[in-house]
Amino acid sequence: MKEKVSSFTTTRLTITIAFSMLLWGMLYFATGYLSLRLDDPVSRVAFVWFPAGVAVSAFLLTRHSYWPLLFSLFFLVRTLLDLYMRHHLPTSLILSAVSLGGDLLIAWYVHRFSRPGDDLNIILIWISATLVFSLLAAILGVGWLALHSGLPFLPTVWIWWSANVTGTLAVTIILMGFLRKKQQQENAGNQRWRHLTGAVLWILLVLSGWFAFDREIGVGSMAGAYALALIPLVLAIVQMVICGNRSGSFAFLSLSIIVIYYSWQGYGPFFIHGLRAGEPLLLAQCYLTAIALLLAFIRVLTHSVKNTDTVGNQLHDQQVIYHLNTSTGQMVWNSELRPPLDILLAGIDSREQLLSRVHPEDSASLQARWDAALAGQPQRSLLTLRLALPDKQWLSIIDREAIALKDSQGNAIIGYWLLNRYRQ
Repeated sequence: MKEKVSSFTTTRLTITIAFSMLLWGMLYFATGYLSLRLDDPVSRVAFVWFPAGVAVSAFLLTRHSYWPLLFSLFFLVRTLLDLYMRHHLPTSLILSAVSLGGDLLIAWYVHRFSRPGDDLNIILIWISATLVFSLLAAILGVGWLALHSGLPFLPTVWIWWSANVTGTLAVTIILMGFLRKKQQQENAGNQRWRHLTGAVLWILLVLSGWFAFDREIGVGSMAGAYALALIPLVLAIVQMVICGNRSGSFAFLSLSIIVIYYSWQGYGPFFIHGLRAGEPLLLAQCYLTAIALLLAFIRVLTHSVKNTDTVGNQLHDQQVIYHLNTSTGQMVWNSELRPPLDILLAGIDSREQLLSRVHPEDSASLQARWDAALAGQPQRSLLTLRLALPDKQWLSIIDREAIALKDSQGNAIIGYWLLNRYRQ
């Protein structure tokens, strides 16, 4: 019976992974095809590279063990797209490796150096990694094109870099908003009110965006045109604050489609007579990048406020003390825990159970902390851990100290935890 259950679980997991990979591959292909249509006619480098955001989001939302599979999938799709629309095989292979290598480095840097539970730190790390690794990829990719095709180096580097930054920031914000789980459940009345408000705001955003960008702008009316372009920006921000991440991401996606379409057609406040081909789209990129950054920081602020108002009142600053018997592996927690921690930790009464709930990337650090304490090296530095919750969220924990003692049952470790907050 156990073998049948295990076989069924394995099959189900395989199907889920295959379906997920198929969706990511299709999304990468669709955004890549669109981006290659929006290219510089001279350098044949896309003005906006949307697949960068798809790849970074996929890496951030997928376990490290699946990264090689994701990279191979995206590499194949990227190479085939490049072959079909523009370059020879050697150039396609090199550009695919450079482009996806930069995306992978962005995701790795965020995973490696961001602090769990600190949303502002995560956003800043993500932005800085995007700027730096996109520039590195642009230098390498354009360097190859300059050597083999004679393209001007600096102008093409700027196009590649801005295209990758815009695609990464904008698309990642949209996808994370759609795929991120809701923090808390609402009653039916609040849901209906939010849905109605979101629909009204979205209609206003589309109408104002259409009115602002579906027109030719003269020199004397530029100030008024820029003022009109601020209206859909404000509406997108209001929609995210009032209606949540998914509604805000949908609003930003709609606005991005409007802005890019009309800017590419030569309409709107960013199409100024006298600019070179493609430069209006670069101005549109700056506009969309600014909105993406605003939405990212507003999302951090609203998420932090919700945590403080709900979960934070129950969890923040709770101190947890545990006793670990290193011989038997049994664990005992202090008895003064407030809900819901008393229920959560009551089901963990052994070292093996605790390690199974700790994030795979943190379990080795926790075990090393215990080993050092047993070796007579007091661990007084802070260690951040992530503990799995039943609703598939992570609870950020600060391990303040681990001390080894001897009691009647042998060696023991006394640990002190400070609860931080939820992390989705």
